[in-house]
Amino acid sequence: MVVVISESMVPTYNVGDLLFVKGESANNIQIGDVIVFNAYGLWWYAPNEPIVHRVINKTLVGDTWYFQTKGDNNNNPD
Repeated sequence: MVVVISESMVPTYNVGDLLFVKGESANNIQIGDVIVFNAYGLWWYAPNEPIVHRVINKTLVGDTWYFQTKGDNNNNPD
């Protein structure tokens, strides 16, 4: 379970909303799905808290899936 702590996904999710999450294979995640992920250490300003954003691109490199995400209320992707 995670609590939404920012307005990045408004109007889909609002600050204080509770989300119940379950693990899913990267193979099953599609563009348009909302995912929860830990970005800590991936970029210099990444938060310590899990991020809830929508998948806007999915790329397979070797055996590893990479996802580009964006908050519904954000101007730029992650």
